Amino acid sequence: MVQMTDFRMTLKYEARDIAYAEQHRATELKRAITLLDERKAKLLTELDEAVSARARRDSYHPIIDDTYQCPVCWIKKSEQSPLVPSARSSDDDSYRCRLCEHEVIHEM
Repeated sequence: MVQMTDFRMTLKYEARDIAYAEQHRATELKRAITLLDERKAKLLTELDEAVSARARRDSYHPIIDDTYQCPVCWIKKSEQSPLVPSARSSDDDSYRCRLCEHEVIHEM
């Protein structure tokens, strides 16, 4: 009878250890789901921006008040940002956006 009681205790301890391990696993899984939810939200935002890019393309004005405008800032963020002459040395005219640093070369 003593052996059976000892074995039952062994099984109870093992069950306890398994339950603790599963609780730890559940915590890790919840953390992983939270990270996935955050990633999903970010991807949905990026998807919305990508889908609306076509509409912004149709409303893009390359020149406003005699100033060239950055196409990247307009298409990706719906922001007007002027292109300024770049300090690049070449025979081509080079323009750079101060916000996103996109560079455009106007070949003559």
